[in-house]
Amino acid sequence: MKARALVSYILLSTFVFILLSTATQATEYREVNTEVKAEDILKHIENGEDVNLTNCRIVGELNVSNIKLGTVPNPFFNKLLERGWGAEWKTDMIKKKGINENLNVVKTKISITNSDFENSINLSNILFKKSVSFQGTSFKDVNFIGASYSNSANFYKASFGGSANFVGVNFGNSANFRNAYFRYSAIFYNANFGNDADFYEANFSNTSNFGEANFGNYADFSYANFGDNAGFIDYASAIRLGIGHSASFFGTNFGNSANFLGANFGNSANFANAHFGDDIIFIGVHFGNIADFFGANFGNYAYFSRVNFKDTIIFVGPDTSENIITDGKTCELFRKYYKNEARYEDADNIYYNYRRYSQGDKSLISISKWMDIISWITCGYGLRPSRTLYFGGIVVVFFSIIYAKGQGICRLSDVSEKKSIISFWDAFYFSIITFTTVGSGDWYPRDNFRKWVTLEGLLGWIMLGIFMATLTNVMIRS
Repeated sequence: MKARALVSYILLSTFVFILLSTATQATEYREVNTEVKAEDILKHIENGEDVNLTNCRIVGELNVSNIKLGTVPNPFFNKLLERGWGAEWKTDMIKKKGINENLNVVKTKISITNSDFENSINLSNILFKKSVSFQGTSFKDVNFIGASYSNSANFYKASFGGSANFVGVNFGNSANFRNAYFRYSAIFYNANFGNDADFYEANFSNTSNFGEANFGNYADFSYANFGDNAGFIDYASAIRLGIGHSASFFGTNFGNSANFLGANFGNSANFANAHFGDDIIFIGVHFGNIADFFGANFGNYAYFSRVNFKDTIIFVGPDTSENIITDGKTCELFRKYYKNEARYEDADNIYYNYRRYSQGDKSLISISKWMDIISWITCGYGLRPSRTLYFGGIVVVFFSIIYAKGQGICRLSDVSEKKSIISFWDAFYFSIITFTTVGSGDWYPRDNFRKWVTLEGLLGWIMLGIFMATLTNVMIRS
């Protein structure tokens, strides 16, 4: 009996498992290597079924606004108001941008990979509760305005043949645009990237606009390509509208580090009023006709090395110069800009950082490295006269201790060779006059301390020359 009951239990469990699996599979719309109508996709989304298409050709307009879905308030709408849109555009103006106060809710998982949309798609003002993947898929015009992704959004190797509109989109999790291709405009204006944003080797053939976007975590634009080397366009138009092979990050907030390693900005790159919360890498970047960093703020270090600037580039430097690390060629470009703007302290900061970091790259056995170290300590590479005063003070105190401890000086009035007690302040006084002048008539060194006095006097003259040269360099600008 027990064996029969056990067999019955196993058979029943197997039947229930198969039934549940069948039910689960029934909630997924799956097609492979076939032509699919957009209206069929919409129907399955409306019915709450997952969509899984691979190597499909989708015909017809995919417009989610044509189906009935539940709605929720758009939390990002209020954030736009807080970020300044309320004052500038008002609520009705935000709506004119296409962003709604309420979002249609898509509760299903959508995976359309390596497929081809024959017509435009409209997935604007949608809250995607589950992950969305368009990996390797080709689009015409796409409209994602105001959409919100609660889970990951995967556009790896996606190809956008028409305009790609991501204005006001909220990526709550990771956003993967690695190797994506944007043939025409790619607008991410006021988009929010809550987690990592991956644009590694993305190709923006025409306009790209990340104005006032927010990157909450790591943003990777390594080896991304922005535009081509097409003809020069009007500078003001590029800044206002981001048109003509331009890349705009105007007012963008990078909350964490950002990486533009090897990126290529074919025409204009606008980083005006951008804020970088952590390190920003522009190593190996190519800038075309315009590079605008006006008002940009670097919370941590910004690395500009092996950067390629066109000879005719219009360059506007950032506000925070003390955190900029450059190589020799880039250093000269920054210094030239700051000097033309009479911002000499900023020009000095650029040169100081360049010398400081190039010094660190040299070998310990290099004479040049040790010369740099001496220059850094004594005068801040000819830019910090206060360093000379500090170093001189240290020298004076050092020799004062030697004279006081060794009782190495005496008064001329002492006719006896018997050593009198010399206080530290006596030694300090003697050290000062030895360092700054040729000496004093009422004190002289004992025989075995004359070499120390000679050394201090020599250092004093050397430091005086360094101080005058540094002070002249700082006060008289070339």
